[in-house]
Amino acid sequence: MIASAKLIGVHFDGYRQRRRKGFHDMRRAILLIAAILTEVGGSLALKGGLEFPWLYALTVLGYVASFILLAMVLKAGLPLGVTYGIWGATDVALTAIGSSLIFGEPFTPLMGLGIVLVAAGVLCVEFGAAGGFKDEDEDSPHGVAFGGAPTGPIPVVTGGK
Repeated sequence: MIASAKLIGVHFDGYRQRRRKGFHDMRRAILLIAAILTEVGGSLALKGGLEFPWLYALTVLGYVASFILLAMVLKAGLPLGVTYGIWGATDVALTAIGSSLIFGEPFTPLMGLGIVLVAAGVLCVEFGAAGGFKDEDEDSPHGVAFGGAPTGPIPVVTGGK
């Protein structure tokens, strides 16, 4: 009876940990989406400010909010390369689409291809950060993975004499 209670307890603890991780993943995603949307809004307000100068206030608010949200995403644990790649690429795509819809700027097939290529590049960075293309270099004294981060201790160089 005690063994099955422990087994159930372990099962529930694992469930709680998975649920907590899902919450943190969702929180990071929401913060990143908010950072992207506020930056896109600030960029579009910058263009709109040429005709309506009061929109410059929205530009400043959008950029400040975006960087605060971006810092919160990083603090929540998403790697910088992945965060910045998704943020930048999505911003470029949404700003190009938004400027086409709002301001009538051209959106050409070449621009669409560029957005697809940028998205593919971001996916490569994300897969690389997740270890999808990890190739350990056994000859390296610090266990540095090919194209990745150090996997072992990093020597510290001090400015001593």
